[in-house]
Amino acid sequence: MVPNISRMLRAWTAAVLACMAVTGCYDRQELEQQAFVTTLGIDKAPNGLIDCTFRIALPQGAQSGGGGEKGGNTPLAGSGPVTFRAHNLVEALTMANSSVERTLSLTHLGQIILGEDLVKSGLLNQLDALTRFRELRPTLYIGVAKGSAHDIIAADQPVVERTPSRMPDSIADIGRRTGLFPVVALHDLVNAVSEPNAGVILPLINVNKKVKEDPKGQQGIEGSHLAFTPGEIERSGGNPVEWMGAAVVRNGQWVGALNGEECVILSLLEGKIKRTQITLPAPQGDNRTVSLTVKRERAPDIAVDPGQVLRVSLHVPLEADVVYQPQGANYANPVNRQKLEQYCNQVLEQRFTQTLTKMLHDYKADAARITDHARRSFPTYQAFLAYPWQDRYATAQVQVQADLHIRRFGVQIQPATHLA
Repeated sequence: MVPNISRMLRAWTAAVLACMAVTGCYDRQELEQQAFVTTLGIDKAPNGLIDCTFRIALPQGAQSGGGGEKGGNTPLAGSGPVTFRAHNLVEALTMANSSVERTLSLTHLGQIILGEDLVKSGLLNQLDALTRFRELRPTLYIGVAKGSAHDIIAADQPVVERTPSRMPDSIADIGRRTGLFPVVALHDLVNAVSEPNAGVILPLINVNKKVKEDPKGQQGIEGSHLAFTPGEIERSGGNPVEWMGAAVVRNGQWVGALNGEECVILSLLEGKIKRTQITLPAPQGDNRTVSLTVKRERAPDIAVDPGQVLRVSLHVPLEADVVYQPQGANYANPVNRQKLEQYCNQVLEQRFTQTLTKMLHDYKADAARITDHARRSFPTYQAFLAYPWQDRYATAQVQVQADLHIRRFGVQIQPATHLA
């Protein structure tokens, strides 16, 4: 009986010591000891250095030190950006301890904005720190600044969102709904860079100088052209920062750019977007337009023939609702509807072909991952990699068939002139 009691005591002692050894609380930090970064900007600096810009969120009731002023209604407000120059992100976080009263934390980081010069010089050196640091989630949104990331963060004045932590999710939701810019996470960028024959498009962000100089829109809109490029959109008032179009990245380096319309076309080709709006020239001409709500019927059919000449064929089935038509047009008439479908298919096929040809011929980047459909043509993955994709991209033959069907005409079938 005594030996059994002795063994039980030893077991209990070992269990207690084991629990004390794995408590995991030796490095804990209270919330009051941390400063949470909501947006991170990285710009290229001289002598191989980088400038890391942090937008830090102020906790609710920071002035009162408790649950907030007036019943805790004080919103989470971002402070002005702070920038530190260092060799890499980890060193910049260390340097921040010299002037920020709390330890910077990236656990609530929502997006990373990369400066134009940094992306053009290459991202591979900085991706290592972004993928190894444990506080950076793979689902972080990535964007590219037209200019410097610091200028984007400093000029950002949200119109609706009052919480910096909500901004990235709200903007990403807009991209998924409209297709005007891609939505790319950190792990998407890493996967694209690791594929030697692929590419990736990153959302472009720019500051509209006219809006920045006239924030209240008192001067109105002076321009007379329609642009789908960030920083050049004709508007007045609101947030000076605009997100539109994409930067084309191959092997971790900027090689070109797409505007907002081209991003929508590429999204329809990829089958990523389920519903969007597009405006096309009307068949009547005279600067008339017709607007459609376009929906994906099913995923596009893609065929790739990797021979001496790379041949790419796509069939893109779509359905559409007419939401705007020129005065006097009656597309509800079956004959007119058929003519409109044929016309829209011709215009879409031309835009599909131009955009995909631009990606392959000019940028030699397969951001749409068309070549993934050619893997079955190779006996091994090594043979797939050995195929001279870059050379074949330059002479690729692209054929796209648009198959759009008009289903509905909004909430009014007959045009207004027929109802008068």
